[in-house]
Amino acid sequence: VNPNQQTSQQQQQQQPTFSHSIDRKDVFFYQADDSHYIPRALLLDLEPRVINTILTSPYASLFNRENIYLSPEGGGAGNIWSVGYECGEKVMDTILDMLDREAENSDSLEGFLLMHSIAGGTGSGMGSLILERLSDRFPKKVVQTYSVFPDQAQT
Repeated sequence: VNPNQQTSQQQQQQQPTFSHSIDRKDVFFYQADDSHYIPRALLLDLEPRVINTILTSPYASLFNRENIYLSPEGGGAGNIWSVGYECGEKVMDTILDMLDREAENSDSLEGFLLMHSIAGGTGSGMGSLILERLSDRFPKKVVQTYSVFPDQAQT
């Protein structure tokens, strides 16, 4: 899917088709119209810098604005795990509502992918809380995490 939310029809036509293969774009995207795909993604942060960078990029129209959460305080967690966890507790109802909406709109929910940084407060603190709540709320679903570590040369 490109920033215009379209798949390349030429690439699809050039790829060989097999009778046993199934096109499963719907696993990670939902189709808004004939050629408009939206990722099944929640973008969450306690400070606006990273998400605002995405929202001012060519990829801004790719995401569903209802699935973007920025803390109203906008101060972030100050790279402190416990602050991220505590701030996450305050906004968890809103995040779970977003998560439930996406889960309910899925035809056959298999699991979740969590991509987060573990260097600061939001990714590590609020990320830990989200993992706990996913486990409680969806105990039989697969949860796979991709953790981003800080660059030691930069610290």
